[in-house]
Amino acid sequence: MGGFLLEVCRRYPDNPALVFDDPLRDGKTRRWTYGDLERHARQVARALIAAGVERGEHVATIMANRPEAVAAYFGAALAGAVIVPLSTFATRRELATLLHAADPVVVLLQSSMGSRNFAADITDIHDESAETNPKLREVAVIGPEHYDLDPWDAFLARGDEVPESAIDEIVRATHPIDTALI
Repeated sequence: MGGFLLEVCRRYPDNPALVFDDPLRDGKTRRWTYGDLERHARQVARALIAAGVERGEHVATIMANRPEAVAAYFGAALAGAVIVPLSTFATRRELATLLHAADPVVVLLQSSMGSRNFAADITDIHDESAETNPKLREVAVIGPEHYDLDPWDAFLARGDEVPESAIDEIVRATHPIDTALI
């Protein structure tokens, strides 16, 4: 997936990749070219590497269809991780079960969607089950800051110290048979 993204972005950097009216940012329309998508995916990849994510480890997402979800999927691939998208329709109890089964080291989520408060759900789930998921070491949230979760921009900023060459090395070492998505 990471290599595919880089190939498409190299060939069509100025073409539109996505357009999104963002409810978490007052409905503002966001437009990304493939060059923008690559830049955002690389930011996520560097942040994941800075968080200690290693090849083959699981990164869960709880996000609706939004630009950061696309960047998270490709960013995880660029970091050599396995992306595990969890349903935004899952109840809190179902999310607890899914998180346990996914066994992620990092969870990337949007704070809320409609009446759902994913940040509160994940905080409660983690507080209740920290001993059953000891691998989970990072939760980053898009949207209003909640509880003790890491704000998205702060999560991304920690990756600034990771060189771009680290991503390129991981992409070169990744094979088509490697698991990319669960």
